[in-house]
Amino acid sequence: MTLRFSKERQEYIRSMGLRESKYLIPNLSGGKDAINSSNHLRKLRKKPQEVTGIEFRIKGCRSTFAPLSGKRILPHCHTYRDS
Repeated sequence: MTLRFSKERQEYIRSMGLRESKYLIPNLSGGKDAINSSNHLRKLRKKPQEVTGIEFRIKGCRSTFAPLSGKRILPHCHTYRDS
């Protein structure tokens, strides 16, 4: 799953006209690499929660997924702890 996420993430970043993003879940609106606001992250999690029926917190994803992905897969990504 981590490799699939990494591949789809990179395809999305390139489709938005950028080579890479320093954020795990980038906000690429306006053609720039920016951090998501809390409100935007809440909106982003809505669809996966509806599809899976599983409620989750973004904080849990960040603190769980980022270390598991490892810098090997997403070497240029920053977690909030890195900032």
